[in-house]
Amino acid sequence: MSKKSILGKVGLGVLVLGLPALFLVPYYRSVTGEYERFHDYMLATVDNPDQAPPWELESQTEPFSPEECVVWGIDWMEACPGTKQFCQGALSSVVRRCVETVDRQEYCAGLDQAWMTTGFGYHDCEARVEALPEDAKGERKKREKACAAGYRSVADHCRDLALQ
Repeated sequence: MSKKSILGKVGLGVLVLGLPALFLVPYYRSVTGEYERFHDYMLATVDNPDQAPPWELESQTEPFSPEECVVWGIDWMEACPGTKQFCQGALSSVVRRCVETVDRQEYCAGLDQAWMTTGFGYHDCEARVEALPEDAKGERKKREKACAAGYRSVADHCRDLALQ
């Protein structure tokens, strides 16, 4: 093989391997930066070792109701500075942590297994979505999904209590 053909193959290899790296490195930095913003937000609002989350502070006097946990979770998610995948992904666990702070056995029993239906929390979600202006379609859809995920967390907690 001639020196020129070897250099040509090496140059092609550098191009094939180097070109994707030009795009992947900035993407990686962007994603890690977004995750750091999300992580800092989680630490400041939910996982702060120096300050309990609001539902635990309130539990000293009047605990959050499951509905208040969902509302707080939606507000928390809408204020979240990270990408929607991080924020929406954490919403269910945040609501679940709030719901689990007090015994919900009586609450869940009072629902008469309504939590088993797919429409559980639908009317509460509908009212929260309707509070947004008509022209905010993206925000309406985001809130609708968040509300449904929040109520699904409440339903999952009730299911776990029923299985005990």
